[in-house]
Amino acid sequence: MAFLRLMLAEKGIILVTTPNAVTIMKRLILLLKGKNPFERMRMFSENPGHYREYTMQEMMDIGNRSGLEVMHKEFVNMYKAASITQSFLKRLHPSFRDTIVVAYQRRKDMHPSD
Repeated sequence: MAFLRLMLAEKGIILVTTPNAVTIMKRLILLLKGKNPFERMRMFSENPGHYREYTMQEMMDIGNRSGLEVMHKEFVNMYKAASITQSFLKRLHPSFRDTIVVAYQRRKDMHPSD
């Protein structure tokens, strides 16, 4: 993110979408099955698997540490629910949704080369 900030035009925006690490289904899998919902890293460098998913707070912290200001943030459902129950649960609370969207701008108090 710090590298992207350096390349960002003065009034530019960085738009990031990422899977939500704490969707309702991932929480239920952990609670009910006692199973980690994330796959293990693979042994192959060509397709190492999924390294990490983030929470909204982590995305805000990463931006802040990189000299970016959060202009907009929201949880959205980018993927169709597998069942009516899953669809209902994803609508109960925004943080249960499957995708995080964050828009960043360079913080006003930072010089472009900082």
